[in-house]
Amino acid sequence: EVELVGIESTTTDAEGYYEFTNVESGLANLVFTRPGYVTVDTTFLVEGDVTVDVTLSLSPVDISGTVELAGVTDDLSGSSVSIDAAGYEPVITGPSGHYAFEELEQGEYTITVTHEYFASAETTVTANTDMVVDFELLHLDGVTDLEATFTELMRPLDPEDILTVELSWTAPEVPGLTIDHYEIYRGTSPTEMEHYDDAADDATSYSDISVEDGVTYYYYLVVVYEEGNSPDSDIAEVTPVIAADVN
Repeated sequence: EVELVGIESTTTDAEGYYEFTNVESGLANLVFTRPGYVTVDTTFLVEGDVTVDVTLSLSPVDISGTVELAGVTDDLSGSSVSIDAAGYEPVITGPSGHYAFEELEQGEYTITVTHEYFASAETTVTANTDMVVDFELLHLDGVTDLEATFTELMRPLDPEDILTVELSWTAPEVPGLTIDHYEIYRGTSPTEMEHYDDAADDATSYSDISVEDGVTYYYYLVVVYEEGNSPDSDIAEVTPVIAADVN
């Protein structure tokens, strides 16, 4: 739209041409507007026929939104939101979960959201105007009810007797997420534990046959999802013991 301020308005044709006729001499003010473009306001002197050409540039856009965390209702802080736009650093959300990228050029952008112990999310949008893009991240639940047990053996041992610690747990169920496998951590101190072995995605138990009599072992599990890793489970401890022969 082209407005001759205080007099009349018109719209451009398919070639972008416009015209005002019988304009009185003197100062005149033209305002050029189009949705999605920066408005141009220009003042000039009319002394006979005048040609005023302008080039409208695309308006910058803002992309903003909120990152919700499944199961969290109070403090939504800590999500990292990034956008594939040159010169824009990732935004870390505050307690409200709000993020914003301002003054972007119009175009296509991919927005990626990550948060520790939550599944990451990614979406691609075409921004021709200001947009609100919200996310909800699913929690990467860990295992529950981890137990470590040992069936006491008695001396003398039979040849088929093997010192074995049995681990068992309840698998998490998070609709929309896929478990890849479980990581098992073990140590002889609850503060010094290392990755020991893996268990299959459908496992709910594990047999550890590399244990020694009288040594206390500590275990915890991490669920490895295709979407990321869960928090550490609670620690389970057990001390395999071979009882003395009472005879």
